[in-house]
Amino acid sequence: MTPAGALRLPADARTQPIHPGATSFRIWRADGPLAIYGFVWDRSQKLLAPRVTVGNDLVPGLETTSRQVLRLANQQSTPVAAVNGDFFIMSGPGQGATIGLCVSDGELVGLSYDRPAFVVRGDGSYIIGPVASSLRLSGGGLDVLATRVNNSRGPDCLTLYTPTWGAGTSTGADGVEVVLRWAEAKVSRLTPRLDTWVEVAQAPVTGVGNQAIPPDAMVLSGSGVFAAKLARLTAGQRLRLEARVTPAVTISEAVGGSEVLLAGGKTVYGGGPNEPRHPRTAIGFDDQQAVAVVVDGRQAGHSMGMTLPELARLMASLGCREALNLDGGGSATCWVRGEILNRPSDGHERPVANALALVSRAPAGRASRIVLDPPGPWRLTPGASLEVRATVTDDRLNPVPGRTVDSMALDRPLATVRRGVLTAGGKPGSGTLTVTGGGLSARVEVTVIDRLTRLECQPARLALVPGEAANVAVTGRDAQGRTVVVDAEALRWSLPAAAGSVRRGVVTAGAEGGRGALLVEGFGAQAEVPVVVAAPVAVESFDGPGAVVFDAIPDSVTGSAVKVRGEGAGAFCRLTYHLGAGAATRAAYVRLDRRIDPALALRARVRGDGKTVWLRAVLIDGNGQRSLHDLFSGRLGSGWIPVECRLPDGLKAPLTWHSVYVVATTAEANADGQVDWDQLEVLRAGSR
Repeated sequence: MTPAGALRLPADARTQPIHPGATSFRIWRADGPLAIYGFVWDRSQKLLAPRVTVGNDLVPGLETTSRQVLRLANQQSTPVAAVNGDFFIMSGPGQGATIGLCVSDGELVGLSYDRPAFVVRGDGSYIIGPVASSLRLSGGGLDVLATRVNNSRGPDCLTLYTPTWGAGTSTGADGVEVVLRWAEAKVSRLTPRLDTWVEVAQAPVTGVGNQAIPPDAMVLSGSGVFAAKLARLTAGQRLRLEARVTPAVTISEAVGGSEVLLAGGKTVYGGGPNEPRHPRTAIGFDDQQAVAVVVDGRQAGHSMGMTLPELARLMASLGCREALNLDGGGSATCWVRGEILNRPSDGHERPVANALALVSRAPAGRASRIVLDPPGPWRLTPGASLEVRATVTDDRLNPVPGRTVDSMALDRPLATVRRGVLTAGGKPGSGTLTVTGGGLSARVEVTVIDRLTRLECQPARLALVPGEAANVAVTGRDAQGRTVVVDAEALRWSLPAAAGSVRRGVVTAGAEGGRGALLVEGFGAQAEVPVVVAAPVAVESFDGPGAVVFDAIPDSVTGSAVKVRGEGAGAFCRLTYHLGAGAATRAAYVRLDRRIDPALALRARVRGDGKTVWLRAVLIDGNGQRSLHDLFSGRLGSGWIPVECRLPDGLKAPLTWHSVYVVATTAEANADGQVDWDQLEVLRAGSR
């Protein structure tokens, strides 16, 4: 049921039809490893349409991709699949505002200043490329361009707020705000291309802030030079409102991204040296089909992520002529028919600003089939289990409300089925599983296999810190190279003690510097997984010459960082801090500026003065991006204790350990104290 003329899904893709003209896929490759997910759809399928959602239907309302998509379900549309959308402001006054263009169901939600976007035009065609948008208001001596739409108002800023922002502007008292009502009956919302009139509904409000946004109006909010201009407006005055986009196209949906990966079939993002690997999300298309892709990352043994040049090559290999990088990292999410296919790197779905969904606009149909996930045939070793999802759908694979599966039964006693889990029995053989419900049935072949030609392990290699645990998943291949679900408890697992221990597929790393090969045997096959345990490499002991550098944010924070001779022959660093009062973030730093890559973890010894503290580390990657890593949080006594932080995979080299610091983000936090630091190290695989 692959769409006619589909993009080139690779031979190792596991596919599942999700709608006429649409297919989901999963790819896992041991070389990396890499886990790739997505869905492809036929652009000529008129019943399928991309939609851009907004978290909780409000810009500040961050919401998971799955929850955003489920709100699209109604009598006119059914969500089929989705990925997360644009980069966004994660916290603070502008929380939820996207970095690029956002158009949802024809409404302009956020402006773009020439950033790339995936655009669905009014005629249903797609484009990818830079899009510039602007908003001008003029009349009665006023002629201004809005700085922002539905975003926080900064200094010398003019922001237009629509009801999609919320009930009020959430601005401070240092500005002027004006309520604008639509002056033409045919216009009731802001769109990307618009030339209309609005009316000042009441006298400008000065020095108050958080102006209420009526559900049928907007609020124009200005600070600095714009405040003075708005203050001159009068109630009843009419202004011309012109919304423009370049290129000048009608836009029904748009989601912003960062780098254009492919244009006209050519790679346009080449990248540079030491590109970082991260979880990624991308959208691409050719003349007939489109594809959304998510690559997992930052998960040792599961998926390392991709660099942007690697992502561009992936999209090209799929046959895309145009492709765009969307928000990745912990935001990367692929949702298909009620299931999150990938493993988000945060360990759970991250609330995001917007999402790109694929919806079916087909009216609800009659129940016509039972769809099984995963699709058959199913092959298992004795004792292995497989979770099965069975859904009653109409002809377009849209779930039929109120229809459920009644039974699952095998024609031979090869396996048992309980609560959607198929568990193979102890004897080899083949049979047929019949699934029934609502007068419908589906059949799938089930084979129990006790002899394999090879075992495949995920991950194919392990680099761990001492004591770290990692799960090794094993699948089998039969004589024809087909995938077989394997019972991990029936396998024999062995690992040299120097590298650690293993129990039921869970490897626990041994002592520093240990190494060995994990041997997995069973069903006539075997596999090996190299295991390396990281060892410490000194970064800073504070015993050498030179002073320690103290730093602080903001300038009101004071303190010092000095070397102190310890009880023995060595020295340590004493960080004394006076963070001051208030709810804003305040931090006192010990600067390090040490090159540390490659590194699996950070380690230090610390002690305090009995107060509750939050200790963190700052790293700077090869892109110059700062990342913050927690070392300790809690009451820190006067005795030395070790602290450690496992680093995420995929940080771009060269990596610099910029600093360690104590931070407070609430008024209740202890504002004054001292923390001693010593023996700062990184844990590095293969360092011995």
